[in-house]
This record gives sequence, C-alpha cells and structure tokens, in this order.
Amino acid sequence: MFVGVLLLCMSVTDVSSCDVQMNPKTIYSSQKECAVEMFKIAKYAANRLQMVTKPYCFSIEGHNI
Repeated sequence: MFVGVLLLCMSVTDVSSCDVQMNPKTIYSSQKECAVEMFKIAKYAANRLQMVTKPYCFSIEGHNI
C-alpha cells in the first residue's frame, strides 16, 4: 500500500516557500496507481495554483497511519 504526498513551492529558490500535503484517507494499492494519480494532482495544482509541484509516493507497509 502507498500514500501520495505532494510538495508545493511558491519559489524554486526558496525552500521556506514550500509545503508538504498528504491525504492519509486515500491509500493506493500499488506504486504505479499512486504515481499516476499523484502526477495528475501535481499537474492540476501547478496549473491552478501557479506553484511548483513534485509528487511522491511512499510505501506504508508495516506502518500505522
């Protein structure tokens, strides 16, 4: 199982402008499923919010959320 995380930054040169967002209610059954969905979300957020985005997927096997 995987959880998707989105890094959002106002500026590529200022790390303090970044924020990490995660939705623990959406759990993906495969890394590929997570990556496809998170890419779509990152693209939407980048276009809509005019921010730099980077999607990530992390395995949560053996971890409690």
